Parts: sequence; C-alpha cells; structure tokens
Amino acid sequence: AEKVKTDREQTQPAGGKEDEQKEELPVGASSLSKEEEIAADEAFALYDFDPSKIDWPFVDEQPVALTAGEKIKLLSDEAGSLGDEWALVQRAGESESKGYVPRAYLGSREELLEAQSAQECVVEAASRPSSAKSQLSVAVALYDFDPSTVDWPFEGETPLALVAGNEVQMLPTEIDSSAWARGHLVGQPDAMGYFPKEYVGSKRHHDALVRSQA
Repeated sequence: AEKVKTDREQTQPAGGKEDEQKEELPVGASSLSKEEEIAADEAFALYDFDPSKIDWPFVDEQPVALTAGEKIKLLSDEAGSLGDEWALVQRAGESESKGYVPRAYLGSREELLEAQSAQECVVEAASRPSSAKSQLSVAVALYDFDPSTVDWPFEGETPLALVAGNEVQMLPTEIDSSAWARGHLVGQPDAMGYFPKEYVGSKRHHDALVRSQA
C-alpha cells in the first residue's frame, strides 16, 4: 500500500535520531496527527455510533453517541452490570455526556487508522466506474432499511430495501446527493436501488456492531 509521511517526518533533518524512528501512515489517514496520542484512560471512537438506530437493550443505563475519530475518556465501571461488550465513557470536555458505548467501537490510534481506511474504501466506491468492481467496493448493511417508512424523495429512482448484514455491491450514483448511495445486493444484480449511505459500512464496522448486540 502507498505510504505518506507525517508532517513531523517531512520537517525532520535527515540522519537525525528522529529520522531513524519515522512512522508511515496509510494514504487518507494523514488528518490524524502524530501528536494526537491518547492517555491510558482514553480511546478513539473507531466508528460513528447512533443509539437511535438500534434497540437499546438496557433500561437504567444510558448510551452516548460517538463520532468516528473523537477522543473518549474511559470511566471506571465498578458495577460492571453490562458485561465486557460495553464500556462506560465520557466525551472529552463534556462532563454531562456520560454513558455506555459498544467496547468494540473504541480503539487505539493505529486501530482508528485501519478503520478509517476500510470505511474510505466503502465511501469512495460510489464514485468509481461500475467496471472497477472489486471486493473493496462491497459494503455491509449496518441497519435494516424499509423504504416504506420514508417519504421517497427521488422520482423515477428505485429504493433498495436492506436487512442488517446484507452485502451490497456499491455502484456510482446518478443523483446529486451526499446522503444516498446506490448499489445492489451481492449475487442479485437485479435488486438495485438507492439507500441511505449511513446505513452501510465496512465489514469490520458491521462485525463490531454485531458483537455489541450479542
């Protein structure tokens, strides 16, 4: 895979001790600076987490929404009532935003870079020519999508119903909208249409979501 250097590496004189310890990042991940390290009680959100899109399984405990890439403070959960699949956290700088998130949605800086790279493959697939299909242009449905529950906004275009776990071959869109993606179910090229882009993600994102609901 092609590599790019961090800003710190580009300004470091050749031959110095720092030059011997260069760190290379995947293309597309340079927005996360080398200095953005985390403390022992912190983690990065690997994926967006919207609690409203799942059936929240707990009565007394509250969830916290996550945005991929943000730093999260890990809190001590002495009761441990939700098990190992959930983590008690607080959003950085927001003392009131305390609650639970799927533990599989949290990780190190390196894991975030890997998650970003996988997700970018899914997002970029929609702009590729249809002749450039590959395994990288296959997304996985994160949530069910029932077109009958929305006011369909595109006259002449067909929606694609999704069931969480469906593999979707991403296709170039023919409408001007950043919120919608086009594709067909893998193995079913005739089942083609549009669906909300945020309803699909990489396989690793889907797997993390499944583990949180096990």
